[in-house]
Amino acid sequence: MYVQVFLRDNSWLIYICIAVIIAILLALVCSTHIRNLFPLNIIMMFTLVTVTGVLVASTMVQIESFKTIYIAVLLTGSIIIVLALFAIFTKFDLSNKWTLIMGLSAALLVAVVIVYTSWGKISYVVMACIGAVVFSAYLV
Repeated sequence: MYVQVFLRDNSWLIYICIAVIIAILLALVCSTHIRNLFPLNIIMMFTLVTVTGVLVASTMVQIESFKTIYIAVLLTGSIIIVLALFAIFTKFDLSNKWTLIMGLSAALLVAVVIVYTSWGKISYVVMACIGAVVFSAYLV
């Protein structure tokens, strides 16, 4: 509630995020020097991902309820943890079908726990689960 009011009153933050994203993308696409210079390209990519995350999160907070966003973050975080543990403790290549199977299993497990603890409506959990599975497929 407070975040929605803050973002509604300070919409200039969203415009700054959009400007920073466009500037970083233009710099990375147009300049081979920036792309190939070691510490600068990592800093630019980290800044791009961070600002994009802030823009997506601020947009989602204005559209959806906090509980829905919390469920999606919980599902996505659990998938990232399961995929990281899978990559650490197994010798399988993560670029094949095992990745999707592990991501789907983790998302469904957390979705079942959420449904049984009745944190949210079933449609929100299904949408968050599908989004988390798609994210896990793109992650690897």
